[in-house]
Amino acid sequence: MPDSRNFVLAGMSRSGTTLMAKLITNELPDAFCGIEPPTVSVVGDLPAYFDDTRRRLLNGLPVGNKYGRDGAVADNPWRHGAAWEERPFAHPVTARVVVGAKGILMFLHDAEEVLGMGCKMIIILRDPIYTLGAWNDPVAAGMDVNRLTRWRIDPVWAQRGFQFKTYTKIERQAEIWEYYANKACELKKDERVHFVRYEDLCDNTMDTLGRIADFLGVLRPTVPIKLQNMNRVRRYPRKKQIVGVVSRICTSRGALGFSE
Repeated sequence: MPDSRNFVLAGMSRSGTTLMAKLITNELPDAFCGIEPPTVSVVGDLPAYFDDTRRRLLNGLPVGNKYGRDGAVADNPWRHGAAWEERPFAHPVTARVVVGAKGILMFLHDAEEVLGMGCKMIIILRDPIYTLGAWNDPVAAGMDVNRLTRWRIDPVWAQRGFQFKTYTKIERQAEIWEYYANKACELKKDERVHFVRYEDLCDNTMDTLGRIADFLGVLRPTVPIKLQNMNRVRRYPRKKQIVGVVSRICTSRGALGFSE
């Protein structure tokens, strides 16, 4: 296992990436994960971000992260809001502190470039039925995954080289999930990559966090943590329609341990 003290946290939006970043920062000793740092707009910005964040942590200077309206590190910014602020880090660190950056699709899309920098990578994905359900929640209306119709498509998908084979928004969302799930299937074979399911993080929190701690080379958490799995049918009224689309398009879900 490479002894990198830098890592990225990647995945798809509304799949537990922000929650994971918060748990790493709050619960793992000698570890910090910034949530979508504004200074990182391309993968090439990562080295400067890691160096500056580590310098701030080791010198007791304020360090930036996203915080919710309740004042705590954000865990669900689309629903509860979040803003980037610089604050003193509340936990002691050593010269071996592990520093991470949480992105969404950028790090997963450009994974080869990220790994080529010597970083480790944690990928978290969620059952596609509930991922698409969350994308179609009204609170997520402004996301790029909701600009996918023939009349209104976000330019980010052309920039990433997507050539959609379907026409409806939900079908195209399923294509996006399947594309990155396939990529995760290949990446998780690499010893520099650790794959996590959102469902495992919620239902087997301590064991899942323990494995992440082992991967990052820090101590396991000792204080029990209990999370709530948000995969509930009543939260997603379009589930029946989504299930049919997922069964046709998201064919790699079984290889990642999701129900078929």
